[in-house]
Amino acid sequence: MSTAITPVIANLDLLSFPLSGSQLIEASAGTGKTYTIAALYLRLVLGHGCTKALLPPDILVVTFTEAATQELTERIGQRLADAARYFREQTEQADPFLQSLRNEFTPEQWPHCAYQLELAVQYLDEAAISTIHGWCNKVLAEFALSSGYLFEQNLVTDVEQLQLDVMRDYWRNFYYPLPQEHIATVWQLLQNPETLRKKILPLISHLSLFTEPAAPAVVLPEVKAQRQQKLAELKAPWTNWVSEIRSLLHGAIERKEVDGRKLQARYLDSWLAKLVAWSSDPDMVDPDLHTGQSRLTPEGLAEAFKGPVPYHPAFEAMAKLADALAALPDPEQDLVLHAAFWFARRFQQLQLERSELGFDELLSRLQQALTKDQGGVLAERLRRKFPLALIDEFQDTDPVQYQLFDAVYQLSENRTDCGILLIGDPKQAIYAFRGADIYSYLAAKQATAGRHFQLPKNYRSTHALVSAVNHLFSYAEKRALGAFVLGRPDLLSFYPVKAQGRKETFVVGQQAATALEFCIKASPDGKPFSKGAVLAEMAQACAEQIALFLTSQAGFMQDNQLSALNTSDIAVLVNNQQEANAIKKALAERNLAAVYLSDKGAVFESPVALDLLLWLRACAEPQREALVRSALSSWSLALSYTELEQLLQDELLWEQQLARFASYQQLWQQQGVLVMLWQLMRDFKVAEFLQQQASGERLLTDILHLAELLQQRSMELEGPAALIRYLAEHLAGQGDLAAEQQKLRLESDEALIKIVTIHKSKGLEYPLVFLPFIALARPVDVSKGPLTYHQDGELTVVLQASEQQAQQAERERLAEDMRKLYVALTRARHYCWVGLMPVKEQSAIGYLLSDDALVSPVALLEQLQPLLSQPEIRLADNLSEQRTLVSVQDQSGELLPYAQMTRSVRELWWIASYSALLEQHQQDSKAAELFQELQQELAAEQLQAEVEPSEAKTLTFAQGFVRGSQAGTFLHDVLEWGADQGFDRLAHQPDLWQTALETLLQKYGLVQPLSDGRWQIRYWAEQQAPYPETDHLNAATEPLQQWLTALLQTPLWQGQHSSLSSLPQGSYRAELEFWLAVQHCSSKQLDDLVQQYLWPELARPALRSTQLQGMLKGFIDLTLEQDGRYWVLDYKSNYSADGLYHKDALIQQMLVHRYDVQAALYAVAIHRLLQSRLADYQPQHHIGGALYWFLRGWDAPTKGVLSLDIPLELVMALDALLQGQWLAKERTDV
Repeated sequence: MSTAITPVIANLDLLSFPLSGSQLIEASAGTGKTYTIAALYLRLVLGHGCTKALLPPDILVVTFTEAATQELTERIGQRLADAARYFREQTEQADPFLQSLRNEFTPEQWPHCAYQLELAVQYLDEAAISTIHGWCNKVLAEFALSSGYLFEQNLVTDVEQLQLDVMRDYWRNFYYPLPQEHIATVWQLLQNPETLRKKILPLISHLSLFTEPAAPAVVLPEVKAQRQQKLAELKAPWTNWVSEIRSLLHGAIERKEVDGRKLQARYLDSWLAKLVAWSSDPDMVDPDLHTGQSRLTPEGLAEAFKGPVPYHPAFEAMAKLADALAALPDPEQDLVLHAAFWFARRFQQLQLERSELGFDELLSRLQQALTKDQGGVLAERLRRKFPLALIDEFQDTDPVQYQLFDAVYQLSENRTDCGILLIGDPKQAIYAFRGADIYSYLAAKQATAGRHFQLPKNYRSTHALVSAVNHLFSYAEKRALGAFVLGRPDLLSFYPVKAQGRKETFVVGQQAATALEFCIKASPDGKPFSKGAVLAEMAQACAEQIALFLTSQAGFMQDNQLSALNTSDIAVLVNNQQEANAIKKALAERNLAAVYLSDKGAVFESPVALDLLLWLRACAEPQREALVRSALSSWSLALSYTELEQLLQDELLWEQQLARFASYQQLWQQQGVLVMLWQLMRDFKVAEFLQQQASGERLLTDILHLAELLQQRSMELEGPAALIRYLAEHLAGQGDLAAEQQKLRLESDEALIKIVTIHKSKGLEYPLVFLPFIALARPVDVSKGPLTYHQDGELTVVLQASEQQAQQAERERLAEDMRKLYVALTRARHYCWVGLMPVKEQSAIGYLLSDDALVSPVALLEQLQPLLSQPEIRLADNLSEQRTLVSVQDQSGELLPYAQMTRSVRELWWIASYSALLEQHQQDSKAAELFQELQQELAAEQLQAEVEPSEAKTLTFAQGFVRGSQAGTFLHDVLEWGADQGFDRLAHQPDLWQTALETLLQKYGLVQPLSDGRWQIRYWAEQQAPYPETDHLNAATEPLQQWLTALLQTPLWQGQHSSLSSLPQGSYRAELEFWLAVQHCSSKQLDDLVQQYLWPELARPALRSTQLQGMLKGFIDLTLEQDGRYWVLDYKSNYSADGLYHKDALIQQMLVHRYDVQAALYAVAIHRLLQSRLADYQPQHHIGGALYWFLRGWDAPTKGVLSLDIPLELVMALDALLQGQWLAKERTDV
């Protein structure tokens, strides 16, 4: 039975493998697929075996998860760096492949090879290593014209909400107008929009296989009429038949011709009465006969009659009645199909309107672009951009993905101007539920006929375990359909692999353990076991075996040193949550902790999630006492029954709790849900309570994770009610789970036994693997949703399957289960334990044992004998009745007290700004006193000014314009827009302001649209509600337009007529960004230097005390050139209560707000810019100074402009200071 199968594909040689054309590599489990990819990548970078050397942007590497992409990038980067060092002879450590690769080049070429490898490392950030969706997105964006893709589209990772919106629109449009009788039918079949959405989604990509039916308003009446007609035809003969069979069977009962235990008059009368009611009611479908349905058939009556059964056509009709009723015309298929067609069109339309794409649409859009690619222009451009593609995990591709790669690289043509390497293992194609299609892999295998390679050696498992797995699948390969139930040995066969082996050996009691053990339980009565019995029995047997290993001298022996077996070395592979719960419970009975790892393990499934929902509801509506009582009764708040009873009896205590929850409501409204939940948890000591529980760390992590998720969602949802609904829907399993909603893993989880789904385990490995429930299977359910199967290699979808179609789908299910079994068995390094019990369903382990895929309840040992002939495989004892308690010692030891930081921590390198320098200076008490003194001095100067008393001035528009940071930002944005348009142009065409002002006023809320089409004006600071209103928006913009036009014509320098409008286009730049490198500069040094040169006689608040090291950044409002000199202009919207903007007042504003520092930094920025750009730069001739324009004072004598000459000495000294030269000078002087 263990005769080896001769391979028909070549073993891959890393040095001679062709790097052009289309090649297919089959990489069995543990054979070093990632190593192979990295090695081939090295050859491509060096140009070994190909026409030219390639860089990472030229080599397309596609894999199917973000995690795999990250891992592959790191592995390739490390491989490139190690190879570069080896080629430079900086190390002699290299594996045989790298040694052989270097020997392919002469020593004179090694430096250039090293350079090429180092260059590739530098280019790795631009490497074309991505998921299939990431690659499609880049291609569509980069080749937008060729693909017909919009230049700007948003990739939406979660389209569930849009899908629901479309489905609800459909529901309203097509079902609401229906008559009540048809609405009842719709509700019975489809229930709600969410159910309908789930029914249509599997059909969306296969609608070309169907014809669009009529609308529900047409279909439902037609189907109802057909249904009633067929039903009437079925019922017609029963009116006479009932009386006839009553007479016939009652006579037989009276003559005692029947077994009275199986057919009695009272039961017969009840059945016949139901048949009468059914035949007389035109709308009744099911007669609801229960056991009578089978008893009144020829077979049922044969069991009851002692002699021959009398003939009557009613008995034959009864045998066919159930099938006839099931075959009645049903509108569900047409309803679902019509909804699917409408949904597909509407969803695509909305995505186009929103410029949005989901992951599925990325693939379909690129497929459409390549299909419509006249002359193959797009495909040719892609081949030039990516001359070589490596497609990892190709067995998990789907038909669309395969068509994309085939359209670009033309697999069957085996082109020589490019290459595509398909790397995967069809034996591990287990993701059909995600859309993966093994037949796409098989199609590629046919397209690359004659160019197939395999990785022949397993590097993961021991010799014994590899031999055992080889034996199992070689035995199954002898079946008519082969080991993987395909029946095409030319496309998919099992080839035994060799083993590299491992240095360590798994031993139990100083003896090497058998690699593969079957633990069985035979049927005592010759009948298969139920699923519940298998879960209970095998969970106990598996847990007991694990407990015995952990309590015996089991471990890994290497060089006569024994490393004890730990719980972290053990993995139990399961199919679903139910199986995980069963084994976790059995392990807990033996004091063994385990963690369940699943692709679907969402934080919303945590036990504390429901408690969180109760808290939110109570905090949102604290006036509803019932909600507060529910929250206080939640398990996590840990109030005892006595405390809860006391709250019911003591009114004062109860009022205190209501007040507490009212404060939570206020906290939620003011600071957000996260802050509120933190406060609630502190008040009720939730963390302390959870930490005392068995899985407290897990529960506390879950509740904090949920709180963070809710805070993120609260930024997108409107109000507490929407947030509560979001949480409730996800608790009910109605929401799709994003990556951030998966349970967070804990460091402590690593030390536990791992319970992992087989799908999740793919790509992973564990020292010991247990498969307690591998005999359980889930047959195809033809009653649930569309059925998919393959016909002649093409995917086919049907809504109502025939018996033959159902059998084909079941066969494909069994084939995938065989591949799952292969994945499960190959996860182990040293030992694999398999639980086996007879069940009624066909299973993969059953197919391994028998052609009918059934584990025999009477001949299980006989089925196992061919497998047990191998010394690496044996029967294990069934220990399900034992209970071994395990004492797991905590090896971490007592924690040392942690060190406490006694000083504040500041980054040595950081990005500072003018604002950062001023941070917290107003909080300093001395600074506050200085501010008061400055204000008093300013007031005294104003009183002493020789001005004549005047009457109160009318408030100008500039003074009355709204104040605050929002107004300042608005004015900056307006003037920046004006600079981009050209100040001179706006001065001559003031109407051009209109569009920009309308947009920006609405953006900043300075005008608000009203429901009646009017506009509310909110930019007048002195206006109290109600705000003035206007019929036309241009009436609101007119005063602003006049002010801005006046500003453009305002002289900027005293005694000159130069204004913004007189500046020629190109002589100024708005919002010039600068980054100044800063080294070892303290803010005090900077402050002292500025005060030494700018108004040294006047006091001002000190800058924040800090050390500047890194970068100093900022934006200059306007940089302009005037008469060969370069000036900085800064707009200020500061408000002066007295409306005076004379020079002294402006200087005080400069000092109070430390604009002097800002001006000095701007001057240094201009100095460094000109120094790098002007060949004949002379600071004394080119640096102009700074203009600070207080816009509200434009009509004052000063025009609100303060012109500041920055001394050249200050610029040079400050430039040296920022470069750390002062510090160096001080050290030299010392």
